[in-house]
Amino acid sequence: MKKEIKLWCVLGLVGFICIVLTSGCTLAKIYGRGATPVMLNNPPQRVEVIKHFEVSKGITFDFTSTFDASEMIAVVLQETRCDAIINVGLEVKTTVGDFFLNLITFGIAQAKHLTVVGDAIRFTDGNNLASENIEILAESDNLENLTSMLILMSKEEQSKYIIVKFDNGYRLVCFTEK
Repeated sequence: MKKEIKLWCVLGLVGFICIVLTSGCTLAKIYGRGATPVMLNNPPQRVEVIKHFEVSKGITFDFTSTFDASEMIAVVLQETRCDAIINVGLEVKTTVGDFFLNLITFGIAQAKHLTVVGDAIRFTDGNNLASENIEILAESDNLENLTSMLILMSKEEQSKYIIVKFDNGYRLVCFTEK
């Protein structure tokens, strides 16, 4: 009877230590850069959903816990040639494989996965991005021409304009208030 109690105590202690070593807060820094707009919700104009996507990436032995979301969605952007990505959702989680890797390495691996979901879209009205509240300053086939125009502007003016990608090139636009 005493041996059974000791055995259960040892098993309980080992189980508790395993849980403590493999659990904890899952924090991650998620960043991304690019010319294609990425929005957390729907834009005010009409859009056509080209593709719904879900991309996942795992990291191990990375103690900074940083994910570059632009690397993850670059394949989707290249496949679809979309104007924007909307309804973006980000989820950092520990999978079953991550759990066992963390268990075997006593939590040193810090394995986790980031999943990005969203919709690649094309604006249905290419000439009117934001109804009547848009002013098109310039159009170009390549991005370099428009960025050189932005560089020549003052910092205050630069913040008013954005570069938008369309099927036939790029546009430097300003949203006006009406």
